[in-house]
Amino acid sequence: MLAPMVMGALGKQKTSRGMGVGDLMGFLGKEKESVEKESGGMIGRMLDQDGDGDFDMGDMAKFAMGKLFGK
Repeated sequence: MLAPMVMGALGKQKTSRGMGVGDLMGFLGKEKESVEKESGGMIGRMLDQDGDGDFDMGDMAKFAMGKLFGK
């Protein structure tokens, strides 16, 4: 349920700031750090799709593929 809202927010950030992939990854990294500080890392652990302890591009790809192909 949360994925469409997150993807919409990221799309707006990308468009309004003219961000490239590297910029978007930097933005996500900063947001992740902020959320972890506020929530004690709970959301980061929920988003960690591959169990490696962080939320990164691999996690985003796995999450997106699961949503697109139902896996």
